[in-house]
Amino acid sequence: MSTDKGKKQLPLETIEKRDLFGWSVLVEPHTFTVASWTMEPSEFLVFNGDTLGDLFKKNNHIGYLIMSRITSVISSRLRKLSQKFINNL
Repeated sequence: MSTDKGKKQLPLETIEKRDLFGWSVLVEPHTFTVASWTMEPSEFLVFNGDTLGDLFKKNNHIGYLIMSRITSVISSRLRKLSQKFINNL
């Protein structure tokens, strides 16, 4: 897969229904770091990062629960990615 700028793209993970992506805008430096392509028509639930951050600040318990879930997803994905690299050595 390549971009219109000719850079090669590496598919890192396939996500399934109700999976999370785009979490990087919620943590410093608040930069979106990935792109996504769908293999079939899809619907997404989109949140404004600033609005969500404000909600977390006003309701710490909500922020804690959401960020706890996000860190769990990130940890799981890093373990899977590490295993992919180990298996391909």
